[in-house]
Amino acid sequence: GDLRLLKLIADTATELSEGEILEVMKTNDIGITEQDYIQIVTRKTAVLFSAACQSGAILGNVSAQEILALKQFGSNLGIAFQLVDDLLDFVGEGSEFGKSIGKDLQEGKITLPLIFALRVCKKSERAYLSDIITKRSFESSFDYVLDVVKRQGGIDYTEELAREYIQKAKECLSIFPSNSGRDALLAIADFVIQRRF
Repeated sequence: GDLRLLKLIADTATELSEGEILEVMKTNDIGITEQDYIQIVTRKTAVLFSAACQSGAILGNVSAQEILALKQFGSNLGIAFQLVDDLLDFVGEGSEFGKSIGKDLQEGKITLPLIFALRVCKKSERAYLSDIITKRSFESSFDYVLDVVKRQGGIDYTEELAREYIQKAKECLSIFPSNSGRDALLAIADFVIQRRF
C-alpha cells in the first residue's frame, strides 16, 4: 500500500520497456556506441538492481538521503553485473556460466567488449567483423571475433570498467555505519566482480 513503492514499480516497468525497445533498435548495429550500450544496460539491468535496493530502503523507513544512496548503489551494481555478464559471454566457461558462449552475439546483441574492439581495430578487421555481424555467421566465425576482441583490449577494458562501477557502488554505502547489512551489500559487490576473476 506504500505509494512510493507503487510509483517505483511503475517507473521501473516503464524504464525496462524503454530499455528493451532501445536494445531491439540497436540489434546487429555495429554503429552502437558505448554510451548507447550503457543506456541499454542501465534501463534493463541496473534499473532492476536499483529498484530492489530502493524497495528495501523504503520498507526499512530510512532517510531520503539513504534511499538515494541505495538507489545509486543498486544502479552501479547492476551496470557492473551486466558488464561482467557480457564479458563472460566471450570468455566464460559455458558449463559454469549457465549459457553457451557467444549467445549474445548470436542474438544480435553487440556488447561492450566488441564495441570497444570495433572502435579501435584496423579498418580491415572492422569490415570483416561487420560482414560477420551482417550475415549472422557467428558459429563459424566466433573464434575470429573473440581473437579480435581479446587482441584489441575489449576484455580488459570491460573488466576495468566493471571494477570502476563496483567501486562507485561501494562508495555509495559510505553514508551507512559499519554493520552486518552494509557488510552483506559490500560482499555482494565483491561477488559480482569475482564471478570470473
